[in-house]
Amino acid sequence: MLLTANYMNGTYSEIQNAPSSDYYELSYAQKWIWLSDRLSPEKPKRNISFSLHFKGRLDIEALEKAVEALVIRHEILRTTFAVENGTLRQRICPPASFNIKVNHIDVSKYERMEELSNEIIQEEQAFPFDVQADQLLRVTLIRLLEPKYILVFSMHTIISDDHSMVIIANELLTLYKGYREQGRNILPPLSIQYKDFVAWQNAQPQHNLFSEQESYWMDHFSGRPAPTAFPADFPGNNRVFSNADYVTFQLDKSLTAALTKIAERNNASLLVVLVAIINVLLNRYTREKDIIIGASIASRPHPEVEGQVGPYNSIFPVRTLLDTCKDCFSDVLETIRDVLVAAYERNRYPYELLMEKLGLMDNLSGCLLINVLVHPQQAPLLPEVPELTIERYALEGCANRADLTFRFEQVDNTVKARIEYNGGLFKRNTINQFVENLVNISRLLATEDELFIDNVKLLQIASIS
Repeated sequence: MLLTANYMNGTYSEIQNAPSSDYYELSYAQKWIWLSDRLSPEKPKRNISFSLHFKGRLDIEALEKAVEALVIRHEILRTTFAVENGTLRQRICPPASFNIKVNHIDVSKYERMEELSNEIIQEEQAFPFDVQADQLLRVTLIRLLEPKYILVFSMHTIISDDHSMVIIANELLTLYKGYREQGRNILPPLSIQYKDFVAWQNAQPQHNLFSEQESYWMDHFSGRPAPTAFPADFPGNNRVFSNADYVTFQLDKSLTAALTKIAERNNASLLVVLVAIINVLLNRYTREKDIIIGASIASRPHPEVEGQVGPYNSIFPVRTLLDTCKDCFSDVLETIRDVLVAAYERNRYPYELLMEKLGLMDNLSGCLLINVLVHPQQAPLLPEVPELTIERYALEGCANRADLTFRFEQVDNTVKARIEYNGGLFKRNTINQFVENLVNISRLLATEDELFIDNVKLLQIASIS
């Protein structure tokens, strides 16, 4: 597993239902997304989407009923936003007034059918939402030659996150089975909704535990350290970007097995090993010894919201102070393991609030605390559906929270990886070279984890600004 951790430590007050109202407060994550949208010189595309590929006998009516039931089940999916007295608020639409329709597109008669369907998916993923004007969810069903279909879910990050996509996919297929086989919704109603979590979260500063967690984070980042910035090809460009691109690569079975053994030997997860490798690599590129990386974790800060859809993803800032003459790789790994454990134990404290306390919330045109983000993903286990073969869905989208985002997923004893990067700052060739160095250093450290950091060498690099 990429990540194994128990973050449900301590006592949790029960989340109560928020009093009924026309408008509701935003969470810290939603405030950050809204503020960054307002301050960005170019409107960033904050879409997140996934697709399900069906092969077999698809009951369209049952699928449409499942989509409708899903939207009724999760209020956040039918939430819109409006400014009330100068403040953005959530407004939950009653199911009867939220007109969610599956958009049907038939490409079965075109010669370029596969190519055209890919273009439609890319367009769905890229077409921006207006937070104050639009419904923030689109569902499209593309019909290829029967029996093939592609279902595309696309939404704004202010109402969802990566782990929510796993929940949506699983519940949608469960609902589909219920309507297909029994003609009804077979999922029990939810006892709480995202607005209830927001009310609970916004009440946390009143508790002593919250103050203790704030003290930890403020001490950990005392002095407002500069974020770790990978050397840019175009350093003058704005860091809040819409020109996102990505490259993909993988760590093969033998390398993944070797890194897993290192993780086991050091009582750590594979994620910790990967974060440690990235720390070493950033040090080799920048020569900086104070390295800050963000770990974006599908951590729900309360047990009651484990099955909830919404923007819950936590970012844990991982700060590592390296002594490259004395530290070997296993030392770095141990430090990162301990920092991540400490972060998990303090996961109720929102990253966005830390940014505000450090005075970084209103400076989104420049560097934030984190320029490099690591995002582990777990391969979802989708329920089996009679008469249908369902391919694993592809998750797309970029949270626009970092110059470089590493997405790692363990599949069939390999690590599949993707680096999303700011195309306004970096050339593709620079990122390709970075990948080559990452894989090379991974192989080196997999065979010698007691190697001192100063003895880790990069491959030839064409240019570093």
